[in-house]
Amino acid sequence: MPTFTGTSGSDHIGGSSGNDALVGGKGVDYFYGGAGNDAFVIRLSDMDSSLNANSGLGGKAQDVIYDFHGAGVYEAGNNDFLYLQGFGAGSTISFAGYGYNDTNPNGDVHAQFYSIYSTTTQQSYIISLGSVNGNQLIIGDYNFYN
Repeated sequence: MPTFTGTSGSDHIGGSSGNDALVGGKGVDYFYGGAGNDAFVIRLSDMDSSLNANSGLGGKAQDVIYDFHGAGVYEAGNNDFLYLQGFGAGSTISFAGYGYNDTNPNGDVHAQFYSIYSTTTQQSYIISLGSVNGNQLIIGDYNFYN
């Protein structure tokens, strides 16, 4: 599985037509996995606490995944995975809203925001996810690793 890794700045990280691992870095990163079973790696060490949901600004997306395939269902050959690293035991990810902070299901169901709560920092971080099929993430679409 090829790995594509970002730098310490904001990056546009693109995968290939096969199975890829896409790893961000510091800064707001923009991921595009393409076809295949892709793994999007989000690391606590790359998060910026000045952008988090506890900053008083309501939070800004730290990383943006443009094309998450297979949310909520199994799609053979096109089933992506969110790999959450270093957030601490008992950390959680929860749906925060649709595009433009609209929690109305009639809004754009493909543009989704998720809040990742870290037990390590006791803070929440926002990511944006483009769900190709419009489904929300479920257990099996992601996991926490420490």
